Order: sequence, then structure tokens, then C-alpha cells
Amino acid sequence: MENFDDTINKILCAAAIVSLIIGVVKEGFPQGLIEGTSILIALFIIIIVNSVNNYISERRLADLVNLAEKQDVAVYRGSVETVTIDSSELVVGDIIKFEAGMKVPADCIMIEGQDVACIEGELTGEPDAIEKFALDESNYNSGIMSTMIAKSLISSGIGKAVVLAVGPHTVAGVITEKTQKETEPTLLQEKLEVIATKIGNVGIGCALLTFFSMIIRVILEMYGVLECGCGNLMTCVPEPGCKPLDFEFTLKNRLWTEVLDTIIIAITVIVVAIPEGLPLAVTISLSFSSAVMRKLNNLVRKLASAETMGGATHICSDKTGTLTLNQMTTMACMTLQKAHMITDAFKVKDLANQVKTAGENVTVGHKSAWECLVEGVLWNSSARIEKNDGKDCEVTDEFVTKGNVTEQGLIKFFMKVLSPQGCIDKRNELSEDFILTIISFSSSRKRASIVVRDPKMAGTDQEVRVYCKGAPDMLFDFTTKVVCEDGSV
Repeated sequence: MENFDDTINKILCAAAIVSLIIGVVKEGFPQGLIEGTSILIALFIIIIVNSVNNYISERRLADLVNLAEKQDVAVYRGSVETVTIDSSELVVGDIIKFEAGMKVPADCIMIEGQDVACIEGELTGEPDAIEKFALDESNYNSGIMSTMIAKSLISSGIGKAVVLAVGPHTVAGVITEKTQKETEPTLLQEKLEVIATKIGNVGIGCALLTFFSMIIRVILEMYGVLECGCGNLMTCVPEPGCKPLDFEFTLKNRLWTEVLDTIIIAITVIVVAIPEGLPLAVTISLSFSSAVMRKLNNLVRKLASAETMGGATHICSDKTGTLTLNQMTTMACMTLQKAHMITDAFKVKDLANQVKTAGENVTVGHKSAWECLVEGVLWNSSARIEKNDGKDCEVTDEFVTKGNVTEQGLIKFFMKVLSPQGCIDKRNELSEDFILTIISFSSSRKRASIVVRDPKMAGTDQEVRVYCKGAPDMLFDFTTKVVCEDGSV
């Protein structure tokens, strides 16, 4: 309704100027300024209220958009340890750590990774995953596909990449700026614009009829058809001491004062008839509706969406539409042919102690079953344990977990027994020299694996060990031996 708002404002401005001129000519200064000034004040209020409301709406929309696009990214900044920041804080030159399932936060070049593939359908429309390769001195001249475009989805693999462009300077940012269009009016706004236009046209028509009828009365009086000063065609009552109409050009001439009165009345009819408050009322009502919906945890990104949601009677959603806290907690663990379970999330520490007690007494190779379990989870995990930077006001602990929420639940399980620093120390025991290969999670394998070498067992069949995560039904097909509760195989 912006075009209609502009039309109304122009008509009101013109009416105010005409009223000021006529008022000063007819009544003098300052009495003649009253009517025109009143119209200007009304116009000023409408413009200010509309502008303030639009500004608040745009700010709210920007905040919601930023909230929707918020993404935590692990970066290396002058340290071997990662630091989790918001994607909006990335700068060119940052080295990020990525994993399967996350969206690329900026245009990057992959410098390290394995089995990495990205789906760039959001930008190119191609649904197939594109395999990416790390850029190094041996292949940088061969046109290798190592670029990772912002907003593309990492379907598989893990690795590191260096940021080349951020924000509006990315390929996605340039496309967004070039394809942005003005918001289309909603169905309600279109209907209201039609109604307001019709009302305005009727008001203008009535103003013209009023103007011409009063001009006709003046003409009839000048030709003697009506008595001097007669203001009613049906019941004409002559005005005592009436001075006949003539064309003498003076401000006190009754002819010109009658014409000015006619113009003022016509302008008044137009100003009264045009529904200048209708667009403002609609905007305020939509803004109020969105505010109420926000209190009900229903975030409205656009004011027009309040109209659509207000008319909804049923909302259908599958399990992926379930709203959760996006937090996972380990509630059960099966090890050494025995299941350990709890019913209360506050008793995770008791569960962890039960598993530890049962596993410490059983040896698998040269390590206890508990130690193998700890290494298998902490080493073969993309989740991270970091120092709390204080940005998350809901977390008061010294350490926080970041990354895949499922793996966060597993790490928190061991943090109940080993403490956060103990888990960090355990992960640091595995240096890159001991890692033979990492096979990242994929939808086809349904599991992730890491192959590590134990230098203490060099030359024995225990030197190399493979830790797998996920797909137990597939692993059973390759299983030949199982460690029992009493330690037997």
C-alpha cells in the first residue's frame, strides 16, 4: 500500500497549501493559517507514525533474520585449539573447522580434509553433491575443486578451510543483493487498497458535485433566477441588505468570497473522505499481532505473515518439525553384554559411574574396557570442549561443549566422571602422528571411523586399532568376537 500512502500524502499536502493560501487571503494573518496548519499537523503525525513503525518493523525483521542465520563456527586463531564464534564474526584469513551436516559459513578454500562433498543446490539448483579436495602445492595449478561456497551444505567429510570472502562479498551475498525484490502486498492489503481507492474516488466525486452545485447557484443568482443571497434552492429566503454579485476584483466582493468558500468546502470534503488512517491502522494492527505472536514463541519474520498465521486453522508438521532445545543426554549405555539405564536426566553421573565400575575390571587387549570406551568416543568425535567465553548467559560452567549435539551428549556423559579438563587431556593424548586415517560419517556407511596406532604395542597385533561410531547393525556382520561381562572373549 506504499503507492496509495504516497498518493494520500500528496493530496493532503496540496489541500493544506491551498487552505493556507485561501485562509490568509480571506481571513488574513494569523487567523487564516488555522485550517491549513491543522491539515499539515495531521499529515505530519501520519508520516511520523508510519516512519517510526516501519523503522521498528525493519529492525525487528533484521534481528529475526540474523537470529535465523546464526551459526556457530569453530576457528583456529593463533592456537592449536579451536574457538567457537558466530559466523558473522568471521574475517578473511580465518581457518575454520568444518564437518558433515553444517552449512559453509563463508566462501572458503579447503586446505585439509577427507571425503568432503558439498551440495550447492541452494545456489546452483544442482541436487548432486560435489566432491571437494584439499588445495596444496602439488595440485593448485590443475584446477582442482577446492572452493567451498557459502550457504552450501557439507554432506560428508571433515576438514579445515581458509576464509576468502564473508557477508555480502560472498557469491551467495552478491546473488542475494541482486535478486532482492520489494515485498509484494498481501491479499488483505490489496483488498484494503481497492476499498480505500473507491472511498477516495467517491469523496472526490462528492467534492466536485458540491463545487459545481455551488457554482451553479452563484450563476443562477447572477442571472436573477434566484433572490440575492439565497442559499437554498428549495426554500429561497432573500438576505436583507444583500449586495448583488458583480465581477469587481476586490477582496470584499461577495462573488469571490463565495467562490473561495466553495473551494474550501470541496477541499474539506476530499480531506474528510480520503481514508488516510486506513494504511496506518493496518500497519499498526499487523505490528501488534506480530508482537503478540512473539510472546507465544511464534516468531514472525515479516509483518504480512501475521495476517497469514492469523487465518490458519490447522498446522501440519512431521517429526522434523518438532521444537526442541536441541540438547542430547545419554540415558542408557550397553557395554560388556549388560545394559545400564536411568530414568532421570539428573542422574547421568550415576550412570557414568556404573559403566566405569563395570568396565575397569575387564581387560580388552592391554587396556581396560572403560579406557577403550573413553578413547572410542572422545577420539572419534567431531564435538569439542572449549573454555566458556561468557557469551552464553545460560551456561555458567568453566567449559562448554560445541559441535554435533548428539556427540555433545556422549562427551557430557564422560565429563561427569573424568571432568572437562580430564576429557581434554585424554583427547590430547592422541597426536596427529598416531592417526593413520579418518573416515568421516556418510549416509551410505552410516558410521564414522578412526584408525589409530599405539606405539607402545609396536610389532604386535594390538598396534593398530579401529574405533567405529554408529551403524551397529552393519558392524555385527563384521564381528567375530565379543567381550563378555566376565572378561572372556
